[in-house]
Amino acid sequence: MDCGLCVTEIPWWVQFDKKYHDKGLQPIGLDMLKESPSHIKPFMQKWRMNYPVALGNDDIQKRFQVEGLPKTLLIDRQGRVAASQAGLVDRDEFARDIEELLREQ
Repeated sequence: MDCGLCVTEIPWWVQFDKKYHDKGLQPIGLDMLKESPSHIKPFMQKWRMNYPVALGNDDIQKRFQVEGLPKTLLIDRQGRVAASQAGLVDRDEFARDIEELLREQ
């Protein structure tokens, strides 16, 4: 089962990675649906994901308070959560957040 709102956001993150990767952005997807790598790899190929996807677990869910999907976090280079959004992000707002965070680094 795919997260519909996640699928909406994935092309944005692919674009963000292309635009900001050389400036220090590293998107990482987390599969919180407890799917197998054999399901995740074709999903990544289908959506042309150019960033890694890790398997989430209960500890991550608790630590970052993932109560619904998607949950989007911007984590700075010191490991602090700089921005957090539950549900569908506002693409332009997150682009501004990314740009601001990269300027501060």
